[in-house]
Amino acid sequence: MRLDKFLCDNHIGSRSEVKTLIKKGLITVNNQVAKDPGMNIDGSKDSVFYKGAPVQSEAIDSCVYALYKPTGYVCSKEEKDGIPVFELLPENIRESFSSIGRLDKDTTGLLLFTNDGELLHLLISPRRHVDKTYIVSCEKEITEEDCVKLSDGVNLGDGEVSLPAKCELNQANSKVISITIHEGKYHQIKRMMKATCNKVTALHRISFGNLSIESLSLKEKEGRFLNESEIELLKSSPERKV
Repeated sequence: MRLDKFLCDNHIGSRSEVKTLIKKGLITVNNQVAKDPGMNIDGSKDSVFYKGAPVQSEAIDSCVYALYKPTGYVCSKEEKDGIPVFELLPENIRESFSSIGRLDKDTTGLLLFTNDGELLHLLISPRRHVDKTYIVSCEKEITEEDCVKLSDGVNLGDGEVSLPAKCELNQANSKVISITIHEGKYHQIKRMMKATCNKVTALHRISFGNLSIESLSLKEKEGRFLNESEIELLKSSPERKV
């Protein structure tokens, strides 16, 4: 099939519009910038991307998009209490991708999306206990005693108790702590700190499983698709034994 017809069939634009996109270098085929609208491609085998997003996302196994979420965005496709975080995703994947877990409106950091339902359930399953690490800033100083309590598990209220967490005090700032949890209760980190009579002032997720903001080289509001090796790294994220 001709490349321009393939793009039209997948609702990227009209024949004249997709020719303009190709001329601007916004279409890649198998990681190479396409130059000829009439080039022949195989939609089931060739990897076609528009502005970094797959044209046929359903043809790509375990497609995952990583985003550095800023504050003020909500993990919803509808505008309710904030701007939908999906507006930061490439336009042609917003409807077909779902977030792997959620981050609160005022929480920043690594947020993952996928069109692979099996992978989604694998990573958010309560039985798998995939680690998520946060940098937590608080109103008051965090003590060694607080750290021990958080590491053992604290009463979150409403009959819920957090599972043991990994905690590390920030040596340069006594109001900052690194917390690694492997569950996803509602407002969990905030409720954990409240149990130590403290209040969270800023919350930032730096890693999900084996992936981190640093390893993915993402800046705020930036996002990109994971390559095959990164997806495999995500899938192999160790399960916490509890």
